[in-house]
Amino acid sequence: MATFDDLIFDKGIEGILHHGASIYFPNGYGASVVFGELINVFNDNPFELAVLKLESDGVWVICYDSPLTDDVIDNLTPDQVTELLQKIEAL
Repeated sequence: MATFDDLIFDKGIEGILHHGASIYFPNGYGASVVFGELINVFNDNPFELAVLKLESDGVWVICYDSPLTDDVIDNLTPDQVTELLQKIEAL
């Protein structure tokens, strides 16, 4: 099962000040996790997660109607990210 430690965050883009990582699962779902100064989160829970879904044209998009949520989930700790990654992987 996937964990927070499986995520490989990019170094961010100068001037944008956020970092992101994506992970994709064989079930057609995935996750995008971001953090940084422009993300609306608290310092103790700095991560934001979006559920991704593979579209028929091979493009991954944010899924606003997954069984887990209908929006981006913010204010997450690494442990909460791991819990959500494992739920997404199990869909």
